[in-house]
Amino acid sequence: MTNTLPEGYQVRPPVEADLESMHVVTEAYLLACYGESDFTLDDMRLSWSSPTFDPAEQGRLVFDSTGRLVVTAHFWQQAYMNYNIGLDVLPGHEDARIRAYLLSQGETWARQQMVQAPAEARIYLQCWIAGKDEEANRWYREQPDFAEVRRSWEMQIEMKEAPPAPVWPEGVTLRPFVPERDAQAVFEADNEFFRDHWGYLPMDYDRWRHWSVDRPDFDPSLWVIAYAGEQIVGVALPKDGEKGWINDVAVARAWRGKGLGLAMLYQAFGEFYRRGRYKVGLGVDAQSLTGATRLYERAGMHIAQEDIIYEKELRAGIDMSTQALEV
Repeated sequence: MTNTLPEGYQVRPPVEADLESMHVVTEAYLLACYGESDFTLDDMRLSWSSPTFDPAEQGRLVFDSTGRLVVTAHFWQQAYMNYNIGLDVLPGHEDARIRAYLLSQGETWARQQMVQAPAEARIYLQCWIAGKDEEANRWYREQPDFAEVRRSWEMQIEMKEAPPAPVWPEGVTLRPFVPERDAQAVFEADNEFFRDHWGYLPMDYDRWRHWSVDRPDFDPSLWVIAYAGEQIVGVALPKDGEKGWINDVAVARAWRGKGLGLAMLYQAFGEFYRRGRYKVGLGVDAQSLTGATRLYERAGMHIAQEDIIYEKELRAGIDMSTQALEV
């Protein structure tokens, strides 16, 4: 790690006027690493306006000697125990010295924040790197204090015909999502169901709501909320875009293995198909503790992209995140 940039480079926090140039860098990075980008300028605005994100503290922009923006960096945390540093690098401008500098900046911020974590908690820093980003992956593998801990997949389906109609387990009904009435209950159910997800830590309601219900393109008619009586037993939270995307698919533990997850997927696929969105994607832990990857394969999805997760321990202690299923 280093506290200085290479000669000729400048760094500063982002301001609102930077958003368009930041989006150019991010889109170019995504196209180079994934072959596609569904991240819009509105998504960039949403990312940097989160109520739990302070651009002055958690963002950095790096400019080359010509004044061109070449790297964007953002730092965030979950429950003050899991810290994450994300870098988008303009293709052709990867520089190990810049990466080391920005990692050092992010770690400094994390160490300032981690005093708010429980005293006994293990604290760690994670970086998610596109599997196809060879230079970045090589850098992390060469760092003695980072280790690969997990892989994450984007799985996709490209529908050439309408998907099967969903078959709902007996006793399950769907209800329209009404934000003013249902947002808190759906958040609590989503949070509870994801306790069996590797790396789970409690979600933040304001952040969840910012990225879902309060986003300008939010469409409640896409959401699939499954009830058994008055209890929410499953949620699938899609959003529309150049391709369909399903943010969360989560089922109550007592209702797993009954076909509910598959029915919710077919419901979401069917609505996307009616809208002319024939490609649909979602993210999943490659070693899903609940077997979600097998569910998605049964629904006709395949692995399209892979991210590699590297981790650095900042403080030893009790790992408060989910690492295995409780029996």
